Amino acid sequence: MSDPWRSTLFAEHQDLALVEAAREYSFVHADFEYLMRLMADDDPERAWEAYCASTQPGLRTVLDGLLGTFPPEERNKALELAGSVEVFCLPSPSKKSISFPVPDEPGKYLIGVALLPVQLSTDVAWGMSTVHPYYPEGMPRDYDPAAGRELLDIQIAQYVRAVEDPQGGPLPRSLTHMALEVRRDWPTGQAPRDYSEAAMVFAVAHELAHIEHGDLFPDERQRGSFLLPPEMAAQLKVSNTMNEELAADASTFMPCFNLKLGSWVFTRARELHKVAYKREKLQVALHSAHRATEACQAYYTAVGLLGMMAWRRGEEKEAEALLDTAFRGPLVQLWVQQARKERMVPELGPLLWTERDVAYRKAHDKWRLHCVETVLPRVWAKLGLDVPDTFPDLIVSEMYSPDRLAAAAVSAGGDADGAADRAEAADPEPSPGPVSEGGKFARHTAALHRLEKLVGLDHPQVLNFRRANADLRGEEGDPAGAVTACDKVVADLTRVQGADHHNTLNARNSLASWLGQAGHPNAAAAAYATLALDAARALGPDHLLALAARYSAAAWQGAAGDAVGAVARLAALLPDYERVLGADHPVTLRARNDLAGWRAQAEGPPHSS
Repeated sequence: MSDPWRSTLFAEHQDLALVEAAREYSFVHADFEYLMRLMADDDPERAWEAYCASTQPGLRTVLDGLLGTFPPEERNKALELAGSVEVFCLPSPSKKSISFPVPDEPGKYLIGVALLPVQLSTDVAWGMSTVHPYYPEGMPRDYDPAAGRELLDIQIAQYVRAVEDPQGGPLPRSLTHMALEVRRDWPTGQAPRDYSEAAMVFAVAHELAHIEHGDLFPDERQRGSFLLPPEMAAQLKVSNTMNEELAADASTFMPCFNLKLGSWVFTRARELHKVAYKREKLQVALHSAHRATEACQAYYTAVGLLGMMAWRRGEEKEAEALLDTAFRGPLVQLWVQQARKERMVPELGPLLWTERDVAYRKAHDKWRLHCVETVLPRVWAKLGLDVPDTFPDLIVSEMYSPDRLAAAAVSAGGDADGAADRAEAADPEPSPGPVSEGGKFARHTAALHRLEKLVGLDHPQVLNFRRANADLRGEEGDPAGAVTACDKVVADLTRVQGADHHNTLNARNSLASWLGQAGHPNAAAAAYATLALDAARALGPDHLLALAARYSAAAWQGAAGDAVGAVARLAALLPDYERVLGADHPVTLRARNDLAGWRAQAEGPPHSS
């Protein structure tokens, strides 16, 4: 039987003395009562061995995978870490992972991963994929989001019972384990294992970042790495310690993405010819980005729920630490979005940051609020525990409101457009109706005016912020106003950044959409058709913006009453979607279904004999 503590990829570099130090630390600090209950074994040492045997192989695989997918230019750093870092699962119901230097062993470190938040965040991410999937059109016909939400609520309730009543039994079985019992042949990148692996990668990568950044040495603070510039941190009242944690959090996304995509490259690259490899790589990259983003989002939700439970119990210090962690989420998402736009979109296309991401985060934030306001109090009441009348101040705090994020980002030279997108995700979806003076559009407009005074009317970030502001105007019930605003933004972006700049093309995409929603389908179809030609010329015919514009041109042409024209456009587009994305990609499936629908409409009802 293989040793669960041994590395597979880096066996020759692994320090066996460090492995023994990790085993010793794990055993000395084990909560044997917890382990005996968890492993259903009344022998303490045997329960500990069983716990290590069940958790260590997967954890070691994650560390190997993270080190194995370092960029080629950082290979020496990966080898150094392989011999100086060891990882293990904390043998207790701890809610926070740790990393620390080994006493009397300079340059040697241990990482202890807390499984409770990892398993909870795994189930939150998996559950949200059934409540609000990125591609609902690719779900089975019997897909029921209401049933998915009910199952997720039940699962969270079981976690709450296990945490609030430790004598009541171990943690519930993971939703991912139950999903594997129902189905085994999951698509690449969408299997339950992908969700659990992403959650574990997030935890390990976070602690590994602390080691790489030099954060474990308070006396050498200058070695630490901060995410926020000093000016922005001061505006948001972020301490140096929290800034280090933010940097570690933000450092988790790319390693998670690289591990998921890199693992596929290692196993599939030689099996596929060039065209198939490019197409499948794009799909795997898409799923890898989604899993990494979901893991990040779910982690803060999980930690926030644990913080709420600690707060109810009166454990103020632990609650404060957990809730502080939970409320780092909006800031980290801002930088995750920026990483995706700057490091992925140029190579892989805009499909890696789309309106689907915004919709997913809106749904996740709404469910999180529902969980705090409904699920937690309901379970507490059933357990006979005191249900608080109010929530902690942090829950309703404006500390990380969209306006403050945007203003702080621009004043520090950051990404106001990213902050604007974060604003879309942070608030509930707007209800139809006239523009509200006190609504999201009004708050966004006030922030826009502050930014204009701060950096000038022609600053690219301000122009992008204006585009987002126009979209908000339309979403709050004024599509005609959105058309007027978008038209002005397109003119200014063309003047400042040029007609072929991606910001200008994206603004034209918004303008065309609002033209249609304002009741001008013919104008929308024409605008999209022209955009498709210009995007194909500037970005390439296979660029996702060019393809999406062709799809929208067909949709609005059909909406204008020209079903035959819609059929012609979609019939020409479908082979390109199949070639670029693959025949089974959800976007391709949607285009194929729409083609069938418009074709049936063009042919008209069958004649009766």
